[in-house]
Amino acid sequence: MNGVRVRLVGDWERARQILRSHRDGRALRCAFDRAVRAEAERYVRDVKQGVRRGAPGGQRLTPNRPLTVGRKRSNKPLIDHADLINSVRVRRVRSMEYFGGVSRGARRRGGRGGASIVSIAAVHERGKVIVIRVTPAMHRYFFSMLRSVTGSLSRRRSSGTKPVGGTKRSGGAIPLFRPGAVLVIRIRPRPFLEPVFDRRRRGAERRILRDVSIATGGAFGTAS
Repeated sequence: MNGVRVRLVGDWERARQILRSHRDGRALRCAFDRAVRAEAERYVRDVKQGVRRGAPGGQRLTPNRPLTVGRKRSNKPLIDHADLINSVRVRRVRSMEYFGGVSRGARRRGGRGGASIVSIAAVHERGKVIVIRVTPAMHRYFFSMLRSVTGSLSRRRSSGTKPVGGTKRSGGAIPLFRPGAVLVIRIRPRPFLEPVFDRRRRGAERRILRDVSIATGGAFGTAS
């Protein structure tokens, strides 16, 4: 049976001295842990900034419909009470491994009984088709909201706001929106996590190694 010969290449004595000076590698592991966390925090920061600016990862979000603008009194997609954007956080999984995104335990305002934020985030990220049957309560609420919103929209048309599409009389209401009708609602995706991740993954290794080099005084890698 043939043996395997191993030959060490490079300044291994220098490597031993560096490791001894950094507590046998513990300081290096700590430096890597901090560098990975810093990269995760930069990702979360960019997600929040992207949502506030309406273009996560440089991809412009689909504008809100006029009816939504009237109800929210705002034309900022994905921002209502800021529950979604505030739920994007960094969580430590284990050494040198961090999660950045929406935690499964995040809830909307109202405590434990609130809607799951991660479910809402998934709808925005991937889109969804919802089939519902209109109830009398839904019918009353919709047209009450429609009267309120279309009134405010008509007052703002002079400033460039377009009226809701549809019939003039209904102000854009679907004629078949009546109790017992079945509606198919298609929610278009508005990804706000993946575009930022795709952009930040480029150069992530270089940034982590740079941070490690700075933390160790240049003993590991370079800070370029």
